[in-house]
Amino acid sequence: MKIEDITKILQTNPNREYIEYGVKKHKELEFIVNGEHKDSMLESSEYFEDKQVAKERKKNALSNKDLFADVLQKESMVFNARGGSVIYSDLDTNAASILNKYFDTIYNGHSLRHWIKEIADEAYKVDPMGVVFIEKEEDEEKYYPTYKSIKCIYDYYPEGQTTPYIAFNLDEEELTEYTKGVVKFENDKFRYFRFVDEESDRLFKMKTDESKQVIELTEFSLPHNYGICPAIIISDIPCFHDEEMKQSKIHKIEELARAYMYDRSVNQITKLYHSSPKLVEPIAKCNVCKGEGTISDNKMCPVCGGSGNKVGSKVADSLKIPLEMLAENVGLDIKKIFTYITPDIATWDKQDNSLIAQRQLIKSIYWGEDNRQTTTGANKYSNIQETATKTMANLQPIYARLDRTAQWAERLESDICNIIAPLLNANCKEVKVMYGRDYILESTDELFTAYVDAKTKGAPIFQLNDMLERYYQSKYNNNPIELNLALKMMEVEPFIHSTIAQCLLMNLPSETLAMKIYFNDWYSQTKNDQLFSMQSDKLRESLRTFVKDKQLSKNVSTQN
Repeated sequence: MKIEDITKILQTNPNREYIEYGVKKHKELEFIVNGEHKDSMLESSEYFEDKQVAKERKKNALSNKDLFADVLQKESMVFNARGGSVIYSDLDTNAASILNKYFDTIYNGHSLRHWIKEIADEAYKVDPMGVVFIEKEEDEEKYYPTYKSIKCIYDYYPEGQTTPYIAFNLDEEELTEYTKGVVKFENDKFRYFRFVDEESDRLFKMKTDESKQVIELTEFSLPHNYGICPAIIISDIPCFHDEEMKQSKIHKIEELARAYMYDRSVNQITKLYHSSPKLVEPIAKCNVCKGEGTISDNKMCPVCGGSGNKVGSKVADSLKIPLEMLAENVGLDIKKIFTYITPDIATWDKQDNSLIAQRQLIKSIYWGEDNRQTTTGANKYSNIQETATKTMANLQPIYARLDRTAQWAERLESDICNIIAPLLNANCKEVKVMYGRDYILESTDELFTAYVDAKTKGAPIFQLNDMLERYYQSKYNNNPIELNLALKMMEVEPFIHSTIAQCLLMNLPSETLAMKIYFNDWYSQTKNDQLFSMQSDKLRESLRTFVKDKQLSKNVSTQN
């Protein structure tokens, strides 16, 4: 881009409207999702509360972090689902493997996909018009993605998810880093910019006076060999009124989440003010002045402040009632004199239940209706087909929502790879990333029920293998070591989908039948370190050795 064009952009800030919208939306979303800026963003009403109560309510307000952790928890499956592929055009297997290894450690030893999950997906929630920007290590051919907040962007022109240029505001720390401390930061005289387009990455300063003179810091240009502006706008959801403006992935539940935070803050302050029972007791004489209000030399009683009344009861205090009084007042009910007024439990319950209902509504709006009812009872395998059909029907909106997020993530990963891969291997013309879609949303019991049903109906072995693997992945979701062991045992145990009784009817070789019959004995007697460390083929040989000298009884148990 010509210097005249850059100068005009820096002087006129032509897309200020987009940037200001993005900054405003970012601030709102930071509040809605993470509770930031709550002193200024959390609403208050002078009609319902005074300033002191409003201040206290805001101070004690909880953020919506837990709400969104709950609502979006399923989306982690997008980044962990089985299947998927990465295709590098015009590269052989070895060259593709080198690039795969590069992207597997691109982010502090973690993969590019991990970076998208932990960084970009978070920005997708709170900073839809921020960008993913590709940076380069200064002294080596290492490229990596970074997240740039809309707050640090001065100007860009959105063209879908890309932009032909981007101008960043530079603070003192960044200017010092880029110029090695040579250029002094004079914010009273200049504004400082980093301007990146399809050809170059340059630094500029612009006078803050009326002249707005733009001066290039020519000796501090940054390396640029991308051939494009290496910036990708994070969100792919256009605003209805202007397609170049982007929305958050949670835009459909923003208002509900904001109302939820407000209502929960009201609930919190209600509990703070009204959580303790109120003591009701008769006015008693002060223990020090005996009701006179004064002590020696007519000095005001320091305990009751001159009122002559007991200020409050202590835990150790007791009330002594003369027997004569009880005799004269036979029907005296002491509970009518000393009692507690309990808090308004009904109102609390209503508020709590309302918050629960709001939380469920937010989840339903984001994911679609999910009114699953798993069959329970004495026979958990009854009504299998009906339950499975209802479950799948209710899960379809969730699968659709996961697919939408997967489309965004694989597009972003593809875009990042298509910027970086050709710089590492000039023969790579295109990278296409496809995420797996094998999500496990059913419960462990539902998966096992479906597996048993399929096995009973004689489903093919490959289908049973897949269903049993999905069951194990659900059962050991948080225990990868046990999951790996279970999957290995599927390869070790012969005829894993058949019982011993069924195997006896198959006319199997005696060794294979023995391996089936004595599998549980072998498993229980094999050390854990062997089970976890040995490959499945070695474990199968171990099982074969274990049964080598076993004699098969004619009355083999048929229980499996």
